[in-house]
Amino acid sequence: MDPVTDAEAEVARVAVALTAPADEECLYCYLRRMLTEFGCANDHRFTRRWAHGRKVRGRPVLRWAQDTGACCCDCEVILNSLGRPSTRRRGLLCAPALAELTAADQMDADPPAMVAGEPIDLLVRALDDVRMVRQPAEMASITTDFPGVAGAALYRALLRVEAEHLLAESDRLGPVLTGVLTAGDHRRDALIDLLGRIRAAPGGRALRFGSV
Repeated sequence: MDPVTDAEAEVARVAVALTAPADEECLYCYLRRMLTEFGCANDHRFTRRWAHGRKVRGRPVLRWAQDTGACCCDCEVILNSLGRPSTRRRGLLCAPALAELTAADQMDADPPAMVAGEPIDLLVRALDDVRMVRQPAEMASITTDFPGVAGAALYRALLRVEAEHLLAESDRLGPVLTGVLTAGDHRRDALIDLLGRIRAAPGGRALRFGSV
């Protein structure tokens, strides 16, 4: 047999296997997986593959997608046809996918309060992990490793608040430097300011640090 023909047949076989929908895989999960692995080709190739022989309320799946805002490609099926509560259909979604989309709907309808550019719930979660270290002479310091997504949000918020303080100080300084704050002073003041903003924001609360 021709080696080139054999190679082409093998490539085609592998491509079919790699893009096959898994058993019980819903349209949303399948499209997410395919677009993550292969990208969008500006057509409906993956929607067609999943939808072969299936219908939505008597309409072919592709016709439903085109009628609900996905005129050109698989990305639009996710963003428009499945992305809007008014056009998505339960028969095309598994329970986890429906829960994910419903949660996204809620986020769009009721976005979280933001403090220093970050969602307040992440900041509160990160600050709950902060620990206070007692020092001599009635002093104290706090410690945290800024772990995970919440920790990163807290770190960014602190940097933004500290930057505001630095800009304010630069505007305050005269031709002769007097009363200049140290880096530690700026970090302390930024944290105190951030805590006050969190306490005053919708969904905020006073925070009590644990001790170590």
